[in-house]
Amino acid sequence: MHNSSMLSKIFRCYQDSLNCSISRYKQSYEETTKNGLSFYDDFLNTLIIDFESKFSKPHTMNLLNSKIMEYFQKSELNFVAIDGTCSADPFKDFMVFFAAAYGVRGKIGIETDPPKLSYERWSMDQDVSIVSYIPVPYAESGDISDVSFENFAVDDASKINLSHIHTRLMELSEIYLAYQMASASTLSTPQIILMDRSLSGVLMSTDGYLSAVRLFGHPIGTRQLVFRDGLVASAHPFNDRLSVPTVKKFARWKFLVKELDSKNEIQIEELIQKTNIDKNKWAKTLNETYARELFEYDGFKISRKFDFAASWFDTVRFFEEFCDRLFHRREAEALLYPVLENGHERLRWMSPEDIAFLINVGIRALIEKCWEKRILLIGIVKDSATKFFSRNYIGVMRELGHYPQVPVKYLPWTDRSLLEGLAYQLDDLSAPWATVEFDSAYMSLHVEEDEKGRYIRGHRGLLVNQERLFARSLGQFYKKSSGSKTLMGHVVFLDRLLDPYFDNQFMNSDSIPTISSDVLGEIQPAFFGDNTVMNYGQATVMNLLGILTRNLFPEVIGYPDPLHKADWGAKSVKRRVDRLIQSSEITFRINPLNQKFRTLRDSARR
Repeated sequence: MHNSSMLSKIFRCYQDSLNCSISRYKQSYEETTKNGLSFYDDFLNTLIIDFESKFSKPHTMNLLNSKIMEYFQKSELNFVAIDGTCSADPFKDFMVFFAAAYGVRGKIGIETDPPKLSYERWSMDQDVSIVSYIPVPYAESGDISDVSFENFAVDDASKINLSHIHTRLMELSEIYLAYQMASASTLSTPQIILMDRSLSGVLMSTDGYLSAVRLFGHPIGTRQLVFRDGLVASAHPFNDRLSVPTVKKFARWKFLVKELDSKNEIQIEELIQKTNIDKNKWAKTLNETYARELFEYDGFKISRKFDFAASWFDTVRFFEEFCDRLFHRREAEALLYPVLENGHERLRWMSPEDIAFLINVGIRALIEKCWEKRILLIGIVKDSATKFFSRNYIGVMRELGHYPQVPVKYLPWTDRSLLEGLAYQLDDLSAPWATVEFDSAYMSLHVEEDEKGRYIRGHRGLLVNQERLFARSLGQFYKKSSGSKTLMGHVVFLDRLLDPYFDNQFMNSDSIPTISSDVLGEIQPAFFGDNTVMNYGQATVMNLLGILTRNLFPEVIGYPDPLHKADWGAKSVKRRVDRLIQSSEITFRINPLNQKFRTLRDSARR
């Protein structure tokens, strides 16, 4: 009885604690949601675009459809939707990494009289997929486990898990499949690539690993991949019409790589005239460590030390050949490469930083391929706990004086909770709707404050995601109100690859805010104004996704149907491979020395 009474008391105390936490959560949610509505009434309403209202006007739709057909040069748009899956299955003596990407194909038809779009899902035999599975012995886990985990992980399995190499392999598989589709022959090239991933996030999370990459020294044809090849790769993609890469202070050498990509040298006076940056500043740039690897400067002209275009070609070829070995030929030693240590050559496993480098090369090559073939590249994320829109973007714009300093109380803790709370409270806001787009550079740009003042800084001070590449926004595609009841889907996060056809006006205008600081220099990200500005690139994406989100699956209402099917396909592939992976330990069990003493004793017959 005493034990029963004690347990009851413990359960009651837990129930009281849980009720208290739930009550505080509800109170906080209600308060922040009201604050969000007040902020919307004061200012935020100017940054919310009601596309439902725009798309209901025939004149607007005729203009939009004309823009779409002019851009794609056809009325039937083929698309591929790509999703991935991965796992790390631990066994006694080894761990098996699995990664797969699955692509669902279909088409969207454009009709102009009356203006409308139609969606057709192709048969499953036209879907595409790539798979890899790599068993790694724990005895060699030191190659792929990050050194920073050594003091915290208690065993080899924990170290490998903390390295997250399987998630990196999944990212690589998705990027490679998208690159393959974009590189296909003209007849089978999709006009739209949808990915269940934040593309600007992939670019940011894989950049800056060059010093940790161990792949340099790996053979490429008759030569070796070297560090300076990595520098040239990280300067890409190139686009003159978007001014990418820019001449920002902390990565000015990337602009020079683009300038000398097709010629051997450039006169310093010509460079000064082209960039309005004086000779002393260029001299300082050319004295930086990375620049000395790439350029020679005699005071009058800047010369490249090697052929940048050939270097980029070789690096992309290395990416293609590696991914072909891993995902198509599925070679047993695809993740192994030779290194020289203490005078002896050995094979080592690729580290997460090595995979990140390949992803970084792949996404940059994918971007350039999409520009070349006029492919609309879109990334969609279902869940995120970020505040890039409300804290980073609006915060920086307020600091610059571009947005008014209206009073702001404590807002909901994420962008998604802020906007979903608004959608639930605003009866006159119908789906589809979205925020105005903002440059993905604001994923890292933010306002910091200390005792000396307020500053606009990047991640860890001066790391800023490449500007003028991706436009980010948040949108909702399903919302229905009936009386006092409102049904709606989640707000999703959208990434759109910027394109000169749609976005030149947002790059080369006097109204573009300039971010200036001693550390960052001057940065001019793309700027899309407020909801009074017609943004045809964003409207095109919202119109096409509005068709693809009209599905009948309540668990993913308001989410693109093809991406949901791609998720099904990827998980179906994983279920089939799981049985193969689980059976792989049988090979190790055959040897009694690999079995536990207790297992051998209990299995013995007497």
